[in-house]
Amino acid sequence: MLELSINSVTIYLFGIIWAAEALINYKDNRHLYGLKDSLTNICFGLVVIVAGLGLKLVALIFYEFVYHYRIFELENTLWVWLVAIFACDLIFYLFHFMAHKVNLFWAVHSFHHSSNYFNFTIGLRNHFIHLTYRFLFWSPLCFIGFDPLLIIFIDNFTSFYQLFLHTQLIGKLGPFELFLNTPSHHRVHHGCNEQYLDKNFGGLFIIYDRFFGTFCAEDEPVAYGVTKRSKSENPLKIAFHEFYLLYLETHKKKSLFTKIKILFSNPNNKIY
Repeated sequence: MLELSINSVTIYLFGIIWAAEALINYKDNRHLYGLKDSLTNICFGLVVIVAGLGLKLVALIFYEFVYHYRIFELENTLWVWLVAIFACDLIFYLFHFMAHKVNLFWAVHSFHHSSNYFNFTIGLRNHFIHLTYRFLFWSPLCFIGFDPLLIIFIDNFTSFYQLFLHTQLIGKLGPFELFLNTPSHHRVHHGCNEQYLDKNFGGLFIIYDRFFGTFCAEDEPVAYGVTKRSKSENPLKIAFHEFYLLYLETHKKKSLFTKIKILFSNPNNKIY
């Protein structure tokens, strides 16, 4: 019931800001939207939301199992909440980093980057496959001793927050740019400009990007999309385009070791 309530509020608020952005886009003739592209984003978003309801239950059951063997007894105090927020964001940073740096994960995540547009509907453009393994990355926090419900709540809030980063209508936000992930930072993340590739992986915060050297400020117009875009306009073909490229690469190799090496190699390093 809680998950349904959160999703209902999210859809309601998203509908309001989406309508506002669409109105501004129409009024100012900004060309921020493509009809087919937006319909693709919304359809995939609905699939992810519906599938996510069931998989959140799977995640909770798995988290509770891991939590049973926890190392520490952590009470739900303010300090534990604060540590959990920063810990969850670190996990998100690492998860997101791997989604760009490992072929198999990039095959899934690339769909989110495959549009040449950038508007609020892009926040919905996610591959349903990532739901089947995403939650595993957060499970070590339950093993440490963080409450599974707390981890799921923070992760839900992070996903909710990130919906509103996908816009070109909000400029830079002054001092908030120093520590928060903002629309400006996320525009960079979606850029295929050479200087913007594989930058700004943060969820709620941008501090880990600054610490690990993956931060880049928005200082030139962003070209949105991916460097190897599918020529098809079929949403399913676009969603599985990187999988097809991986198949072509692995199919040519006879060695199982080489096939596995390709799956877990860097998409930008053609070692094969």
